[in-house]
Amino acid sequence: MLAMANATTLMIVDLANPNVAKTTFDVNNPKDVEIVTDDCVAVLENGEVSYWSFDGMEKVGPNADHGDSVILFESFDGQIACV
Repeated sequence: MLAMANATTLMIVDLANPNVAKTTFDVNNPKDVEIVTDDCVAVLENGEVSYWSFDGMEKVGPNADHGDSVILFESFDGQIACV
């Protein structure tokens, strides 16, 4: 899979069938987009991380405490660190 975004749209493409986008949805100037597991992408925008399945369904994942913002996140092997 490949996840890519511009200022307004996130697109997930299956590289086995790159002619068709698997999922697209609206974003708002994301700072970072990263595939974090074999079925989930994380999007950092406006200080919050949102998690989405490759089918475009929102998922739950780690985030900053209420009132705090995320400025950076990294993932490796399904584990996520937020700063």
